[in-house]
Amino acid sequence: MSLFNARKFIQNPKLIIEVLSPGTSGRDRGEKFRYYLTIPSLQEYILIDSEKISVESYCRKEGRMWLYYPYNTGDIITLSSIEFEFPIEMLYDGVGLETET
Repeated sequence: MSLFNARKFIQNPKLIIEVLSPGTSGRDRGEKFRYYLTIPSLQEYILIDSEKISVESYCRKEGRMWLYYPYNTGDIITLSSIEFEFPIEMLYDGVGLETET
């Protein structure tokens, strides 16, 4: 990929994925998401929970409408903007999550 194409890709993203932490969750869901809504090229915004198996997807639809879809254990995540599907467990393979006792 040429430098020009790399810049275009970064300036005109189709997909943004954020890994949430307790310290960044509020900002990622609020201030950042409001900014991302203004990016015309953006089609999907994905939030990955770092403390439990949970993924949230926001997908742009007609006009200013966004479709929200939560994914949990056993679900297949669909990233329609890049035509890719995978089981949610792939994201957490090798990740040590604390289990509730």
